[in-house]
Amino acid sequence: MASGLFFFASGRIINTFITGPLVDKLSATKLFPFYQIPLTAGFLLLALGEGSWVPAVSFALFGFSVGSGGPIKSAIWAELYGVCHLGAIKSMFATFMILSTAASPALFGWILDSSQSAYGLLTSLCLSSLCASALAWIALNLKNSQTAL
Repeated sequence: MASGLFFFASGRIINTFITGPLVDKLSATKLFPFYQIPLTAGFLLLALGEGSWVPAVSFALFGFSVGSGGPIKSAIWAELYGVCHLGAIKSMFATFMILSTAASPALFGWILDSSQSAYGLLTSLCLSSLCASALAWIALNLKNSQTAL
């Protein structure tokens, strides 16, 4: 499992360099709903896969999502709301990230203490990641259709 960290870092670095130009070419709002797909695939692979290669590939997929998240999340706020209040928007987002990071150990501890299997936990993470991507796609498409009116 520890060797997976090398693959995580490699995936993150590679995808950061790939995603930056893609944001410039396509826009962050078009890429945002899809940047979690490698994360979802990594959870699914960990849940269903067998073999010594599974952690390495899963961690590389996690790194791909984290690597593409940096450029996409940095640019999406300016694309959606402009740059006038960018500092306030990013600080609010950072606050939510800190709160979710603080809550997750307690939540995962509670889930694991309730006799949830690793398969069940990973499947739940996979489904929640898919739902987040779908909700982002819906929200951004609604915003685009309202802007067109």
